[in-house]
Amino acid sequence: MKNKLKELEVLKGTMLPFMLIIDLKGQILVSGNGINKLAEKKIETLNFNEIFSLTTPATFDKLLSDKSNPLIKFILIGSDTLFKANYHFYENEQALFLNCTPIFNSSHSLGSTNL
Repeated sequence: MKNKLKELEVLKGTMLPFMLIIDLKGQILVSGNGINKLAEKKIETLNFNEIFSLTTPATFDKLLSDKSNPLIKFILIGSDTLFKANYHFYENEQALFLNCTPIFNSSHSLGSTNL
């Protein structure tokens, strides 16, 4: 991983526990500690589509083809946890950095998670 993303990676356990760094094939290169706890496993090296289901845009390919809207929504498969995220595409690194926020509600409260 190149320097810009390495600087972000060191924050995955502190300031950015819900971050993801994903390559253009969908492989998760870095996952924040908070996302790993919600998924109940370390998800680095897995494919994004194995762990999450995109709702906006509908597919990972659409996300890559239309970078005009950096806001996305996705659900952790097997749970009701919705994530809202904005992303930045790092051209030199050929990777997406997602700054995610989990959304909890009355049907899926914070108390029902592993956090």
